[in-house]
Amino acid sequence: MKPFIIIGHGRSGTVMLQTSLNNHPDITCYPEMLSHVKSRRIRYQNKFFNENNNKWIEYNSTDYILKNLFKDGIGFKILLHQISFWNLWNFFSKSNINFLYIKRNPIVRYVSGMQARKSGIWYIDQTKPLISIEPIKIEVSDFLNDITYCESLEKNLKYLKNIHEIEYKEFVNNYDNIVDGIFDYLDVERFRVKPNSQKINSLMIEDRVTNWQDFSNYIADTSYSYLLKDLI
Repeated sequence: MKPFIIIGHGRSGTVMLQTSLNNHPDITCYPEMLSHVKSRRIRYQNKFFNENNNKWIEYNSTDYILKNLFKDGIGFKILLHQISFWNLWNFFSKSNINFLYIKRNPIVRYVSGMQARKSGIWYIDQTKPLISIEPIKIEVSDFLNDITYCESLEKNLKYLKNIHEIEYKEFVNNYDNIVDGIFDYLDVERFRVKPNSQKINSLMIEDRVTNWQDFSNYIADTSYSYLLKDLI
């Protein structure tokens, strides 16, 4: 089994995928080891260094991880903008790492991110009950800026050698089959796993956006009209 990395945009199911794989007995999958947020990076890297009996050193931790983390059965997740932050596209393009790219409808991903930032709720454990999150208003210009930026990051994906794409809606609706396909891609024995996290909001998208009608009408007249389908 080759080393692997989970990649994707924020709010696309990367946590659900990471915790699912980490529940396989032959896989260790770390979270955002190379987060651009220093406090988060320190927290996750400290865990890695403690588990590997090494002292964490901030100034060389990124280089150390890139040189030592890529071992059989070990992976971690990194968001696309973090790859750009660390200038790692060229490094990844020359590697034989297996990439698991999970993607989600950009509208739903954007709404999920807006609600998470507003509520402060980014993650719900499987054992916790679902909660009600206040709807948000979408500013069309902000959404268009976001999707343009994300598309610019996605152009780099063509340089990665080994990439397995996962649709978030299929991951949620056909979980066991999708996970089996991932295990086959990673060349590891199939094993029934469950994620530690759950989908935070079960409401329909139109109930999560206060100006949904106006927003959807605008998008319907743009090149992004196709995004109004399969909103999950």
